[in-house]
Amino acid sequence: VNVEKNFWGSSLSSSHADVQASGKVKVTVPTINLNRLLYETTIPADWVIVKMDIEGAEWDVLPCMAHSSASSNVDALYMEVHPASWGMIGTTPEGLTAAKQVLMAKGVQIPQYFSETL
Repeated sequence: VNVEKNFWGSSLSSSHADVQASGKVKVTVPTINLNRLLYETTIPADWVIVKMDIEGAEWDVLPCMAHSSASSNVDALYMEVHPASWGMIGTTPEGLTAAKQVLMAKGVQIPQYFSETL
């Protein structure tokens, strides 16, 4: 947690501990639509690795990604999974598992992944 930088590394979720600790200070963060990025910048012959550590937003992004035709261009997805309560659209653990299964059926490798926090 970087208190001097308004808790950089926080989350979009108001229930995230760092968001609570910051007093819910709002910070503008540039975002990008992953499906659009994949669609506009990749082709099937590319080797595409996605690293996803988005502090709970994976519960929102992954189901959408699973239904995108561009997700077939992803070879490997390294994703940290945070508490479901940090998601904003109510995806259940079963829904996240189903999205992973759809992606794996498209050939996306999803190894176990977790990076240690310093």
